Amino acid sequence: MANERDLEFVDLDAYGVDPAAATILPGELSRHHRVVAIKRKFGTPVIATADPSDLFAQDSIRALLGRDFISVVASPEQIDRYLDMMFGEGLEWSAGPVVPASSNADPTPVDAFDMALSEVLDTADSAPLAPSHDVNGSASPAADELAALALTLEVDSILAEGAGDTPDDAADLVAEAVATYHDLHPEDPEDHEDHEATAAATAGFPPLAKALVEGNRVSLEAMSLALEEHNLTGLSIARILTNQKLVTEADLMWGMAEEMGLQFVDLDIVGVDISVAEVIPETTARHHNVMVIALDNSVPVVAASNPTDVFAMDDLRTILGPNFIVVVATRTQISAHIGRAFNSGDAADMAMEASLGIDGGIQDSGVDDIQTVTETAPIVRYVNLLILQALNERASDIHIEPTATDLRIRYRIDGVLHDVSTGPKSIAAAVTTRLKVMADMNIAEHRVPQDGRISLNVGAKGIDLRMATLPTIYGEKIVMRVLDKSSVVLGFAELGFDPEMLGRYESLYTKPYGTILVSGPTGSGKSTTLYTTLTALNSSEKNIITVEDPVEVPLKGVNQVQLNVKAGLTFASALRSILRSDPDIVLVGEIRDKETASIAIEAALTGHMVLATLHTNSASATPMRLIEMGIEPFLVTSAISGVVAQRLARRLCLHCKERYEPSEADVAAAGWTLAEAEAVGSLNTVYRSVGCSACAQTGYRGRLALAELMPMTEEVERMIIEGGSVDEIHRLAVSQGMVALRQAGLRKAFDGQTTLEEVLRVVA
Repeated sequence: MANERDLEFVDLDAYGVDPAAATILPGELSRHHRVVAIKRKFGTPVIATADPSDLFAQDSIRALLGRDFISVVASPEQIDRYLDMMFGEGLEWSAGPVVPASSNADPTPVDAFDMALSEVLDTADSAPLAPSHDVNGSASPAADELAALALTLEVDSILAEGAGDTPDDAADLVAEAVATYHDLHPEDPEDHEDHEATAAATAGFPPLAKALVEGNRVSLEAMSLALEEHNLTGLSIARILTNQKLVTEADLMWGMAEEMGLQFVDLDIVGVDISVAEVIPETTARHHNVMVIALDNSVPVVAASNPTDVFAMDDLRTILGPNFIVVVATRTQISAHIGRAFNSGDAADMAMEASLGIDGGIQDSGVDDIQTVTETAPIVRYVNLLILQALNERASDIHIEPTATDLRIRYRIDGVLHDVSTGPKSIAAAVTTRLKVMADMNIAEHRVPQDGRISLNVGAKGIDLRMATLPTIYGEKIVMRVLDKSSVVLGFAELGFDPEMLGRYESLYTKPYGTILVSGPTGSGKSTTLYTTLTALNSSEKNIITVEDPVEVPLKGVNQVQLNVKAGLTFASALRSILRSDPDIVLVGEIRDKETASIAIEAALTGHMVLATLHTNSASATPMRLIEMGIEPFLVTSAISGVVAQRLARRLCLHCKERYEPSEADVAAAGWTLAEAEAVGSLNTVYRSVGCSACAQTGYRGRLALAELMPMTEEVERMIIEGGSVDEIHRLAVSQGMVALRQAGLRKAFDGQTTLEEVLRVVA
C-alpha cells in the first residue's frame, strides 16, 4: 500500500518514536484518524498513518499544523500500540524512543525550537485581540503586545536578531543533515584516494569532526575528547561540541558545507541583494529558511541552512526552475535577512495604505474619532513594522517627527541618526495616538510632554521602549529608546578598555568602600560600564542592590529596584531604604540632585562601595559638579575613589577598513596637529572607513568606549579643596598619568579600531 502511494513504509520499533512528538497532534484526532506523530525531521513533523488513502485525515492534519508534514506508512497494530503509550490506556511510555537492542538506529532529537514556534503560532491564530484603552489612556490588563505585533504583521519570532535557533537546535540540524548526506552519498574507494594527504591524526575521525579539525575550527585535542564522549554517550558530535561551547553555529554550518562540497557564506559579509530576494515568496522563504541572495550570471544563488531538505529543494525547483546555486548559511542570519528583505520596502506602502481614508483634518477631530482610526489594521501594522525594523537594524532610538509636509522616521544606529522612511502627513496624529495607547499615556493631552514605556517580547528577547513625546509646531514628536532586556553584558576588553587603564580601574572597584562615578552625555555607555563592573564584582558573598530608571538589563544575583516617581519612589527615597538593607555594593542609576548625592556620599563614607553615573563632560569636571550641587568639597574628596569619563565611537567595519598613510594635511583636516598624532602613535597604522554590505555602506559596525580615568590622588584632592578650576585639575591628572579622552581616541585610531574623523566627532 505504501509503494502504491510512493510513500515510505516504516517499522516504528526500528525507526524510533520520540516521546516529545506526542505534543504535535492531539490524542482525539490521532485516534480518530489512526495516525501518530513519531518525530520531527529537520523541524518538519513526521506522521505515520495506517491508511494513506484517507485524504480527509491528511487535510485535517495539515489544517491543524498550518504547514506541510512528512507522511509515512506504518502497520495499524504498531500505530495503536504507540497511541496507547502516548495517550494512556494501560501501557507505560519508555524514557526514550523504542529501539530494539540489536538496532543501531540513532533517532534524531526533536527540534524544540520549531516545535515551540509552531505551538506559538497555532495559539496566536486563535488568540483574542488585546483589550483597547479608554479615552483617558488607561488600559485594562492587555495581552502581550507581541501577540498583536506578530499577528498583524504575519511574522514570527525569527524576525528578531538573535532570535533564531538555539545552539542545541543548530547542533541537531547539522548532525542529522550530515548523516542524511552521507546516507545518500556513501564514500567510495576513489574518495579515499583523493584524501591521501589528510593528516594521520584525523584519519579515523567522522567526516564532520575531520572537517572541523582540518579547518582549524576545533583543536585536535578537544575533538579527541569529544569523540571519546560520543563513543560513551551516543550523543552527536555536533551536540557535544555545542554543549562544551567549542563551536558556534557558524562553525557547525561551515563544517556541514565542507562535507557536502558546498560553499559556506557569511551573509553579514557578502550581503544580500534585496532586489532579488522577493523571487521566493515570503511564506516559502520563512518555512524552509531559504533566501535568494544574489544572481550569478542570471542564475539565482540560494542560501539555505539545510541543503539536504528535499521538500525545500523541490519547492525551489518549482519556483526558480532547475537551475540555481545552493550555498550554506546559518539559520539565524537567513532569518534576520528575510526579515529585512521583506520588510524593507513595505513601510512606505503601508504608510500610504494607512493614509487612505484618513481625513487630513484628523487633528481637529474628537478623541473618539482619533482612537477609532488608530485601532484600524493599517495603522497598527505600520507602527508595528517601524518597531520591528528598528530591532532588525540594531537601532538604539526611534525618532518619529511630524513636519510641515510629511511624517519623518529616523533610527539612531551606532550613535548616528539615519533617515529611514517618510509617511503622509495625514497619518501623523493616528501614529502618535497609537503609540500613546501602547505606552499607556493620555491620548487627549497634546500640549505638554509625556513619558511612558512599552514592553514587548520579540521571540526570546524582552524589549522595553522608553517613550517620550514633545509638542512641536507641527505635532507631537516621539522618541523611543530601545532597551534590550536580554542584552549580554560584555567584558571590559569588548567595551574598549585597554589593559593599562583596566588595571588602574580594577584597583578602584575592588576596594571595599568608596565611590566610583562614570560620567558622560546621554547614550555614552555609562550604564553598560557599570553593569560590567557589577558583573565583575558579583559573588554570593556580596549583597548588591541597584536603583535604576529604568532597569535596562536584569542581572542574576543582583537586587534591582525600578523607580516609580508617581508612587514616590525616587532615587533619594530608594537609596535611603537600600542602606537599611545591609548592602555591600550600591549602584545609583543617576545622581540628579543634592539629596541623592548626599546619601550616596554618606553611603561611601560609612563603608559601602557606591557606583553611580553623572552627566558631565570630563572626569575633572565631575567633582566640581557635586560641589555645585551643594556637597562640601572635603566630603567629595573623602568619598570619591575615582572618576571615569567616556564616549562611544563607532568601530571600523572589520571587512572593509582600509589602511593608508595620512599626510599632514589629512591629519589637520581631521582636527589634529601632526605633533599630537605622532606623540600617540605611528601614522603608518591609520585606517579609514570604506563601506560594504556588512556595514550597510557606512564603514562602521558596532561601537567602542573611549574613556579617561582620574583616580582621586592626594594632589587632586588638595586642588579640589583649594577651589582649583576644571582645567587645572585636568592638567594635574594628566601629569600624573591620566590618558585624556582625546589621546585615548587617538590610540584607538592608531590601533585600527576607529578613524581620526570619528574620534573628533565624539571628543571635543
